[in-house]
This record gives sequence, C-alpha cells and structure tokens, in this order.
Amino acid sequence: MNLYPTPYTAILVTSRD
Repeated sequence: MNLYPTPYTAILVTSRD
C-alpha cells in the first residue's frame, strides 16, 4: 500500500492509531 507519498501515508497511520 505504498501508492501514496510518505506524508499522506503517515497521516493515515496516525488517524488509524
């Protein structure tokens, strides 16, 4: 699931956590 940039992915991970 590395289709998006790192910053965007980081936001998603933070939201999930």
